[in-house]
Amino acid sequence: MLLKHTILYLPAQLLGPLTQFLSVIVWTYWLTPTEFGVLILVTVTHELAFAVTLSGFSLYAVRHIPDPGDVVARHRFYNTEATMLAVSGLVSMLVALVLLYLVLDTAPGALMVGATLVFFVTRSINLHLADRVRADEQIVNYTLLQTVGPVIGFALGLLFMAVFAPTPDYVIAGYALAQCLSLILLLPRIGYSLTVTQPDRQMIRDAIGYGVPIMLAGWLAWFSDHGIRFIVKYGLGIAAVGLLSVPWGLGRRSAAFTANLVNAAAFPLAVREMKAGSRQRAMYQLAMNGALLFGVLAPTVAGIWSINELLVRSLIEMRFQDVTIALLPIAVLAGGVRYFRAHYADQIFLLDGNTRQFLLIDIIESFSILILCGAGLWLDGLRGATIGATLGIIIGALVSFAFAALSGGFQILWGHFGRIILACTAMALVLALIRFPVSKMGLVASVLIGGAVYCGVLGMFYYREAKAFIRNWRGSMPSSAN
Repeated sequence: MLLKHTILYLPAQLLGPLTQFLSVIVWTYWLTPTEFGVLILVTVTHELAFAVTLSGFSLYAVRHIPDPGDVVARHRFYNTEATMLAVSGLVSMLVALVLLYLVLDTAPGALMVGATLVFFVTRSINLHLADRVRADEQIVNYTLLQTVGPVIGFALGLLFMAVFAPTPDYVIAGYALAQCLSLILLLPRIGYSLTVTQPDRQMIRDAIGYGVPIMLAGWLAWFSDHGIRFIVKYGLGIAAVGLLSVPWGLGRRSAAFTANLVNAAAFPLAVREMKAGSRQRAMYQLAMNGALLFGVLAPTVAGIWSINELLVRSLIEMRFQDVTIALLPIAVLAGGVRYFRAHYADQIFLLDGNTRQFLLIDIIESFSILILCGAGLWLDGLRGATIGATLGIIIGALVSFAFAALSGGFQILWGHFGRIILACTAMALVLALIRFPVSKMGLVASVLIGGAVYCGVLGMFYYREAKAFIRNWRGSMPSSAN
């Protein structure tokens, strides 16, 4: 079931994150470190705005949205949702204005202000609706919400820079326009309300009880991902943020890309088992997700370690290369650990509704990152800040897994993990023995050979399971992917 749903979700999990990953590389050729720093601060501050406003309600919707057959309850939910979106839009715009006028070093122009406001509001709505339709297993709609904004936005950003000027204003305008198009396409396909009225009080109380601790944890999780950028900004300046953001962004996005290959399908299946009254089966579903998650994150980290300099010299603009080579291995480890924890151990707390424990873990992680990243910046500049932030993320992961183990029912399928480690080791050894030319063709060859070795070794371990899955795939396909 998990593999089947994972494959159905693959287009959504591939296209959007892959485009975001590529954009980090492409923008280095168009923008200076300072301009790249501005663009990054705008996009990551939006993530804070979403965490402040809608993240808790979105996770509540994934876990507790009324069934589609309950028309009355659905109508109440849609009206409440409309009010939440309106309020969150106002708060998001306020956050955007604070960023533009109080954080950035130069006064923004009219295009930057307008594009940023629209970007913040529409991106938040897209993210929320994607979570909501995923809860209903509307795979086509989820795919559109996950891909139209990033993919079309990337294309429009390139077009606007080529036609007008290579500045962050036009990149943000491209994404904002694409997100508007996404909503125009999707709203007629899904249930919604445009009535901003008094929300359902019981639903708000339930959402507060479930979602507020998650929302607070979301603020802390945002700091875990992006606090390093603001520490560096006030320590070394906005150009240093641009230099840091290439390796930190590539490491984080590569881990996010691979983690999302399995995450979108996994948690709703565990929720389904929990709603059916079987916590044991829900825990096993999470354990299977953990094994699949490790199976995609481990080769990502090991692969980037193995071809780090080849990757950077082949893809990244020269001004950013030296910093990226020095920091990318650390950054991808941070991303791998962060997403492994978030999409495995943390999900047991979401499933049980134990969001206060979730919040405690994020407090420990955030304080660890703040102290260690600040100390690292003081001792060793950008490299020290990156090492400090990564150590803080590792501390948070260790605490999360310890709490998950104490919660009861949490499982780790060690046999799968051992096979994955062996396959990663074989891949790393092969990549270390072959000298690839420093070129895009050499990079492609290294990725193909490394992937073939990893999949080949895993294929030997899982030969019978793969045959059975392929044989039963057609008969077990759901009647509708919508």
